[in-house]
Amino acid sequence: MQKAVLSNLMTKAIKGTFEPAICKRYLRTFNFGPEPKADDIYSMALKFLNQGETEIAISYIIAALDTNKDHNPTFHLAKTMLFSLGEEFDKAQGNIYKQKHNDLHKYFNLIEKNIQKLENDLTSSKNTLKQLESETGIFAKMKNKSKIAELNTQITEISENLEKNKKEHKKLVYLLQIEEYTKILSLMLEVITFPSRYSWVYKT
Repeated sequence: MQKAVLSNLMTKAIKGTFEPAICKRYLRTFNFGPEPKADDIYSMALKFLNQGETEIAISYIIAALDTNKDHNPTFHLAKTMLFSLGEEFDKAQGNIYKQKHNDLHKYFNLIEKNIQKLENDLTSSKNTLKQLESETGIFAKMKNKSKIAELNTQITEISENLEKNKKEHKKLVYLLQIEEYTKILSLMLEVITFPSRYSWVYKT
């Protein structure tokens, strides 16, 4: 059995491939004792995966393969997860989204900007409406009648567009999360399957 301190190949590969924010989410500190066993860590990965905690499960997969990169149950678990995530991505029309928008991260940023602008527009329109409706007197009410009607229509349109963008945002969060899981798992499988491509990882 290899000790984690003598290997840590997955941790090294992930740190050398992904930005710190992503590494922080998946490279967790566990206390497995002086002689960590891949079987035990694998069991924890299964436990959290069955609880729907995919991110934590991946963290345990990293730890198990850091301990023993040749641990077959963990390797096959990662392969199974990768296959299932691919099916989920396809079922959620992820491939169609990628064909249409190419870079999901750029599209996600665009949707976030749209949401921010729409929220600002909605607040502004509501404040203007409130001000107009607060004006008293027959002349003011007659003068503001058409403007109030126009603002009400505008507020409805902005609200509908905002709701549409929020739904798209939620969908993209889901797709990008699957994509991130997939990239982490794919990297680990490649490091093990094609060691020559990752000679920098295997260097001590």
